[in-house]
Amino acid sequence: ERAKGKKLRVIKKEAIARMCKQAFNQEGCLTNAELAILLKISPCTVSKYIREWEIENREVLPRRGSIHDIGPTLT
Repeated sequence: ERAKGKKLRVIKKEAIARMCKQAFNQEGCLTNAELAILLKISPCTVSKYIREWEIENREVLPRRGSIHDIGPTLT
């Protein structure tokens, strides 16, 4: 996808969404910190990418904060 000109930020946003959904389908959920480690980016960047993806796609991603109603995430 990078060779086709897709921006790394877009690829990482899509990867975050895919990982959240796949973890949820396997009866799990990921935290922003876990996603940050997997993608080698900061937790703040993960939060920003999630917020952007959710606004663009009008869908709440299943992650620890939204599933277990903890932290600043609203359910």
